[in-house]
Amino acid sequence: MKRAIALTTLLVLSLASLGLAAQVEAPVDVAPKAEGTRCQSDPAAAWCEGGKCWLVAWNEGYANEETADIWCARIGADGKALDQSGIRLTKQDKGQRSMASVASDGKGFLVVWQDLRGGKAWNVYGARVTAEGKALDPEGFLIAGGDNNRAMPAATFAAGNYLVGWQALDNGAYDLFGARVSPEGKVLDAAPMNLAGDVSKRGHGPRDRCGQAHSMGLAAFGDKAAVVGCVTQSAADPSTPAGGAFDVGGAKALTPMAASIFLWHNGDQADPSKRNLLSTTRAQNRRAYAAWSADGKGFAETFVPYNRYGGNAIGLLFFDESGKEKDAQRIQFAKCAADSVDATLIFLSVASDGEQYLVVYQHGVAFNRGRREQLRGCYVSYDGKKLSDGDGFAIADDPARSIAAGPVVSGPKGVCLVVHPDTRDFDNTKIVAQLVKSK
Repeated sequence: MKRAIALTTLLVLSLASLGLAAQVEAPVDVAPKAEGTRCQSDPAAAWCEGGKCWLVAWNEGYANEETADIWCARIGADGKALDQSGIRLTKQDKGQRSMASVASDGKGFLVVWQDLRGGKAWNVYGARVTAEGKALDPEGFLIAGGDNNRAMPAATFAAGNYLVGWQALDNGAYDLFGARVSPEGKVLDAAPMNLAGDVSKRGHGPRDRCGQAHSMGLAAFGDKAAVVGCVTQSAADPSTPAGGAFDVGGAKALTPMAASIFLWHNGDQADPSKRNLLSTTRAQNRRAYAAWSADGKGFAETFVPYNRYGGNAIGLLFFDESGKEKDAQRIQFAKCAADSVDATLIFLSVASDGEQYLVVYQHGVAFNRGRREQLRGCYVSYDGKKLSDGDGFAIADDPARSIAAGPVVSGPKGVCLVVHPDTRDFDNTKIVAQLVKSK
């Protein structure tokens, strides 16, 4: 018996020495009894401290249909579904809706999405949901509208109000704009604010070719918001990771959202003399993600350079609290050779659990002479050190099929929630949620 105990202790110590361990709980359907659902996709979520729950929102419907709606449901701190039938936020007969984002003021939630109900252009709508699961704004309310697209919204909460951002055409080029929305659902800025700062300080050429910003993500700490996404550098490298900081209370950019000076090539630091071989981010999964350190002294941004010649790599960029990139702090999680069947695909998200960052990404592995995808996680310290060895740890991995990726969001200290689609058959895709706890 003593020898068995000793061996067990040695095994535990050996596993612990490999890196920070994680407890990954089994997935649960977010809305297992929702009626009439067909294809749930594009999940987003946020934690409400006062309600001790997450709200998960998603797009309901197929991309080729004339209609698609936004639904949501709560997940309790114990990882259990609280709204078995789901909460439907829109019921319009016509119009596509997608790309939901969720934020919380600590008492309730705001869900925002892009909406094509007018038939001409995407506009941004929002709806409030209480911590008890009551929808307060049937069909939502308009946050940003017009004849040109206002699309791919993101939301966070800072300085007593929600900050909602979106990408929109401005003089023939895309840029990032936003407005504050009160917890009571009132849009406070009649004229949208430019969240990315002075466009003249982004890119290196004419406005119609360089300096455009898109694919935004937002994260807040105190009165400041991290604004991350992509900035065009040139026609050859159209999407480069970028970040900056915005003073929500003062309604001004602290730093322009400058393009990163750093890129990967096949997983290795690029030689500046080989600029034509540099990777591009390809809109960073359509949305960039950011998370603040627990002390608010900096934030991390996901980036997914894609090598046009094959293969890709994933990693984080680190910024200080003013939004200036820390040149010495960049980290890579996985890479692959151009001819390898093992590949890290283009999806990466990050959250802070109050002790460190948790990065979640989709990873390809060999399967039946092809490739299948699994969902993996990796812990990273706030000062940019990997706390999980190798390719991290498995979050969702089914040897018989591919697993679609989804975002990770913060929760109680030491806990994050991962939400992602789970396809059961051709006509049945559900959003599931999993708790990931550090230990």
